[in-house]
Amino acid sequence: MAFYKIAGVLALLWIIRRVFKQKLPLLSPPNSSLLWGHEKQAFDEPAGSFYGRWFDVFGPAFKIDGALGYGEILVIADPGALAHMYIKKTYDYGHSPFFRPLIDRLLGKSLVWVDGAEDHGKMRRMLNPFFSAESIKHYSNDVVESAHRLQHKLSEHVQTHDRAVTINLLDWTWRVTLDIIGRVGFNHDFGCGESPEAKDIARSWKETISLGMDIAGLIAPAVLRAFPFITDLPVKSIQAQGEIKTIVRKLGTEMIAREGQHAQGKDLLSVLIRENAANGNHETSDQLLDHVVTFVMVGHETVAGALNYTLWELARNPDVQDKLRQEILAFPGEPTYEDLNGPALPYLDAVLKEALRVHPPSAHTEKAAEHDDIIPLKLPVRGADGTWIKEIPVKAGQIIYVPSIAVNRLHSVWGDGDKFRPDRWIEENGLPPASNLNLGWAHLFSFSQGPRNCIGFRLAIYEWKVIVMTLLRNFKFHDTGDMIQSKFSSTLQPRVIGREKEGCQLPVRVTLLHDDA
Repeated sequence: MAFYKIAGVLALLWIIRRVFKQKLPLLSPPNSSLLWGHEKQAFDEPAGSFYGRWFDVFGPAFKIDGALGYGEILVIADPGALAHMYIKKTYDYGHSPFFRPLIDRLLGKSLVWVDGAEDHGKMRRMLNPFFSAESIKHYSNDVVESAHRLQHKLSEHVQTHDRAVTINLLDWTWRVTLDIIGRVGFNHDFGCGESPEAKDIARSWKETISLGMDIAGLIAPAVLRAFPFITDLPVKSIQAQGEIKTIVRKLGTEMIAREGQHAQGKDLLSVLIRENAANGNHETSDQLLDHVVTFVMVGHETVAGALNYTLWELARNPDVQDKLRQEILAFPGEPTYEDLNGPALPYLDAVLKEALRVHPPSAHTEKAAEHDDIIPLKLPVRGADGTWIKEIPVKAGQIIYVPSIAVNRLHSVWGDGDKFRPDRWIEENGLPPASNLNLGWAHLFSFSQGPRNCIGFRLAIYEWKVIVMTLLRNFKFHDTGDMIQSKFSSTLQPRVIGREKEGCQLPVRVTLLHDDA
């Protein structure tokens, strides 16, 4: 009987939401499901495809129906609207109410979770010195040594398989990026993925992202959004996220004990320990451990994802791979930090930008308006009544989707937005007018933009370049012919079509550069 009463209350709330939710003056795709709205359509397709298709039809702003009768959701790619939300009124558009509990469960209450100008600004100021160009330059040798470590392990692996082997990139890239954040951030050696704690992190993360790609990855967030008072659902895709935090917090406790409460180093952990003490905490605080979890996980997973898709695209485009390798081999010696942030390797820079344009690891963001507001559009769109709309009124609580991968690939801006073509970055007149682009790094939305842009983007760019250079000097990557579908599960994740039950994977064939098979 209690079950039916609860079900009745939920049904009543569903009807109330459906009737009284704000109506946006925008066009909407057809075939909305009574149960799923448009969200299952978007979930079933490759990441960003649904939104990109309807941006082509409606322009860079439209609306969809949320699942479980949630109401209308605003979907935005307009550069003026994004500048308004992310730069002009950053803290008026925070994480959606359901999104923050998921961040807390996965990473804790650190920089990704925190909202509000005062709290977020204070946390950024505390962390900024570690992520400065000078700090990254200080740790450049650690990045280079970690890249060489991966190269040696992969060389041994290829040689034991008759000098040619098909690998799942996801099984390799995380090793080097976890090594780097371990060394430069926490003075900790993950053994290129061989330490027990590294294996635990990899196993738990793989389980988490695999669950998020199944139907539960649609159901659980939809229920939490529609009924935010339900925060502890016995749904495996939500509960599994907590294991990552538990594993890394345990490791963090050990690392902090090793460093001591008066750490004086320049690494991130020492900065965090000193800040913890400055706040009057003489023991390890929850927030200190949440910082460790956030930067261990975000600090390696997003860069690994960018590397995965880069190497896969190079395998599928051997002409691009050969051109990039020629530039790399022609460069004398090991490039310095200044070399990799200057004009010395223009094609490497072009490949990086194109890889992050087409495959941004953080492929989807969900925001909520904190107050009633009017969002301006730089590129007007047709409204539901046929008139041109130059601004969109929103009420407090309005959910807004920003599908970064579709934003980066807009055909109306790039022409061939889905195509991986690095030459566009070095061709004369190869890029769209800056006025049609966003205000983030390289005019892309890959690192977001404004005060909440990715704090570690300099480190991410530097280590990506070092790792790609190291690998292309020693290996060739070949296409396997597998058809890949990308899905969003915490970050952008690939799987092989027809082999979805095998979980996330991105196969490429690897041969030694000087012993090509």
